[in-house]
Amino acid sequence: MDAIVNKYGLIGSPISHSFSPLIFNKAFLELDINSKYDLLDVQESELESFFHGEVIQQLKGFNVTTPLKRSVIPYMDTLSTDAEALGAVNTVMIKDGNLVGYNTDIYGFSAPLQKFQDDLKHSNALLFGAGGAARAVATALVRDYNISALTIINRSQGRADEFSVWFSQLFPSIPLTFNSHNSTYKIIINATNVGRISSEFIGGDDFFNKQAIVYDLVYNPIETEFLKKAKQKEAKVIYGFEMLLYQAERAFELWTQQKMPTEVIRSILEKKLDHGANNPR
Repeated sequence: MDAIVNKYGLIGSPISHSFSPLIFNKAFLELDINSKYDLLDVQESELESFFHGEVIQQLKGFNVTTPLKRSVIPYMDTLSTDAEALGAVNTVMIKDGNLVGYNTDIYGFSAPLQKFQDDLKHSNALLFGAGGAARAVATALVRDYNISALTIINRSQGRADEFSVWFSQLFPSIPLTFNSHNSTYKIIINATNVGRISSEFIGGDDFFNKQAIVYDLVYNPIETEFLKKAKQKEAKVIYGFEMLLYQAERAFELWTQQKMPTEVIRSILEKKLDHGANNPR
């Protein structure tokens, strides 16, 4: 067997149940790319030693997950436009010793919505959450779909204030409101962790209707209570694993300059999730 030429990985903690090795190693195998993807458990207190250690010298690139997406930024030589706008990095490419930080979450969120582009143009959006994932969602909605207004439902006032400052600087012409909603939203998104345990559900269901597109970023379980309620109201639904799949697709293409066999990976991922795998990537 040939020695592995290119090595990639995921840093963060905890990451033991991540789906990323499954996604990337299957993609490498399908395209006969001599590369390997591993989990690299790194806590925030270990970042300095990671970036100045031996392991990173062996890598061509790596993904970054919670809670390190902001913490890695000082170690980057360059940031992509999206990473700079969000203040978060989830993909790093290493070339000639230089670390370039990207954020593929905007693309990952946006790609499954392309078929609804005409419906979403100049629409109102309702978003649950005001954290890092919510920033990627908001950016995609404004930049890719030209929404007219955004409403945020969030429990933490401090995080809501931070989101408001960030959003107003980037998109000053888009009206932003908090913690009040009506039934006129074309798209409704859950960008919180609520729903990872299937019995949990956010609020009521009076904002769901036949015309709404409902998107839950939680991908395990595949069908959260949020999406079940939406389907009962005959809304169109988008499953969270779609974002997981497409943000990985963009990272794969950045690293390899090849298109990921997305439909092959989708089938494997759906089967894995259907069989009750749990925990985040």
